[in-house]
Amino acid sequence: MWTHSRSSGRRGAKSGRTGGATGDAVIDAAGVEARALDETGAYTEPDEASLLGVDHVPVQAETSADSDHRMAEVHELHGERERDDGHAYTNGAAPAAEAQPRNTTGLDTEALRETLALVGDRIDELGSDFYAQLFALAPETREMFGAGMAVQRSRLLGALVHIVGTADDRDDLVPYLEGLGRDHRKFGVIDQHYAPVGSALILALRNMLGIQWTPRHEQAWIQAYDWIATTMSGAAQRDAVIAPPWWDAEVVYHRRVLDDLAVIQVRPHTDYPYRPGQYAYLTTPRRPKIWRAYSMASAPRDDGLLEFHVRTVGAGWVSSALVWRTEPGDVLHVGAPQGHDIASPRSESDLLCITGGTGIAPILATLQELEQRQDGRRVHVFYAGRDRDSLYALPHLESIGVRYRRLTVVPVVSPEGPTDRSPHLMGNIVSAYGDWRRHRVYVAGPSSMVSTSIERLREQGVAEDQIVFDDYGLW
Repeated sequence: MWTHSRSSGRRGAKSGRTGGATGDAVIDAAGVEARALDETGAYTEPDEASLLGVDHVPVQAETSADSDHRMAEVHELHGERERDDGHAYTNGAAPAAEAQPRNTTGLDTEALRETLALVGDRIDELGSDFYAQLFALAPETREMFGAGMAVQRSRLLGALVHIVGTADDRDDLVPYLEGLGRDHRKFGVIDQHYAPVGSALILALRNMLGIQWTPRHEQAWIQAYDWIATTMSGAAQRDAVIAPPWWDAEVVYHRRVLDDLAVIQVRPHTDYPYRPGQYAYLTTPRRPKIWRAYSMASAPRDDGLLEFHVRTVGAGWVSSALVWRTEPGDVLHVGAPQGHDIASPRSESDLLCITGGTGIAPILATLQELEQRQDGRRVHVFYAGRDRDSLYALPHLESIGVRYRRLTVVPVVSPEGPTDRSPHLMGNIVSAYGDWRRHRVYVAGPSSMVSTSIERLREQGVAEDQIVFDDYGLW
């Protein structure tokens, strides 16, 4: 069940994601986060809903690089890191090894991490076997998913890595699992689904490890899954008292502003509370059971309208339906809001926003709110595109700047034209522009832009806990 299609979080001492469990979750009561936005700014767009999967990387088949990245995470969980010379060392052999953090969950994290390390490069097989076991044990759960399962399997595995990676940190794991439990309500997940999910997971692990599977491994996973399922189902039950599993929202405006990008406004049938910078999962009746995440592009309004910017992602099922086949009068399902409050009135720090593609959407929502309350903070927005024509929101930014005079907008396009994908361009420009050590930073866009921008900020001395990011995947 765990999946998520958006890689979002806060940089911090734990280098973990703290954006909250979100996303295309599917019945994997162990929930692991894997949410990534596509290069366009919409969240991952392939073709499946997740039963317990979690929630912003684009809709496309997983590449070998994705698998390699997951394997690197698995090795790190098991205590291995890579030295500058390319060889691995264990935490115990690493120079100046840090003291091990205190285990605050009581779970057998050593056995959990050893299990994933033993699975190794067969982790994709684990995902396939898990779903085969689940559908055999509980055939009705197959109806919760869309036609394809490749993306769902990838999200499940990402969720497993996340959960095992934070299994000793209650403060990180509990909020993540609670968010995951609440989010899975939109898939129709009920308490009765958790037992077959747990059985399927342990059967798949046992099959994968064979004679390497030990009684300790089994006990560790039974204990962990029971703890995870209890946390998720409890959060779902509490949420059911105060909120629906999703909101029906009528499309009242639809306009293509570029050949492959549409601005959509919807009116929820009941009050929909959210904050600028957050995102929500959407599904359309033309692609039922397939949920994709998109950021709100407007601050909360008196008329209750929500605005989304959607770009088609290859042959993405949801994005193509929203851009090309949606019209006023259609009714979408909107999941609960998730993610960061970028415009929090509790912060007085100036803002630095670095974005590309439809990653501008949450920044527009933030700027609208800051303008409405005449916030005194200065805001710098670096807005990248393949060429100037792709900077579709630039006129809107400029109009906000007329009224909100503390806003500075820096458009960024490559001198090499729209085919240039230099990963260092934005990071170099931002770091050369000024000193950002006293700013709160939000980065949203393609993976290469996000990673290099964060690296340059880190080199400049910007503290990790000042940086929040949303990774949209490929450019």
